[in-house]
Amino acid sequence: MCGNPSLDAYLKRQVRQDVKRSIARVCMATKPDNESGIVGYYTLSTLSVDLSFLPSDLLKKLRRHPLSAALIGRIAVSEQNQGIGALQRVDAINEPSQ
Repeated sequence: MCGNPSLDAYLKRQVRQDVKRSIARVCMATKPDNESGIVGYYTLSTLSVDLSFLPSDLLKKLRRHPLSAALIGRIAVSEQNQGIGALQRVDAINEPSQ
């Protein structure tokens, strides 16, 4: 798909298991005619950020709980559709939480 063996193998072998186990949410881009299959994908996972490494004066300004965040774990684009990567990043930012 994108030419990177690791990203291509993930899409072929691992993606279904990660979605089934709720480890990652996978968003795929296809051409409107869907003749060419998948032209790009990205994965989103939840993440908790530990704030204990921050200086104490900064910690006082923040809440006491770890911060929740979203992680783009993988992003891949087919070699023929390089412009789709920027659109995928915008889509990831705008993706509604589950």
